[in-house]
Amino acid sequence: MTDQTVFPPTLREVMLRPRWIGVLLLALVVAGVFAWLGQWQLSRAIDTDPLPPGTTEEVRPLAEIAGPGEYLPEPLVGQRVEVTGTWVPEDFLVVSSRFNDGVEGFWVTGQLRIADTATPTSVAVAVGWAPTLTVAESAAEALEQTAVAGESV
Repeated sequence: MTDQTVFPPTLREVMLRPRWIGVLLLALVVAGVFAWLGQWQLSRAIDTDPLPPGTTEEVRPLAEIAGPGEYLPEPLVGQRVEVTGTWVPEDFLVVSSRFNDGVEGFWVTGQLRIADTATPTSVAVAVGWAPTLTVAESAAEALEQTAVAGESV
């Protein structure tokens, strides 16, 4: 009888087997795809072409910014606009828990029917902010009288 001992394969021998080389290549491909997807996600998250400072402070006609039912792109959020229309009667709301420079108060909101469109179009408008509920409610009542009179604003 020969005294020959069989040793388990070394790590190098196992790593050089075709099956494990294939697994390594697959893992590298998966890692490459995830790295590419991470770069893609970062490129979508960072605004590479922001508007110049102060652009949204220029008052522009609403029709230039967005049409009825259109999506408002992110750079134009907060854009100051002008539009002509009439208030819709009995559609003024006072919204609570609104902040203005860190002070809690109330918004007075209303529905403005736009005059210069072929089909009836309305836009929700935050008319103003008030520090107390009574001031906000009196402002809503004054706007309601303007709406009933049908005055153009």
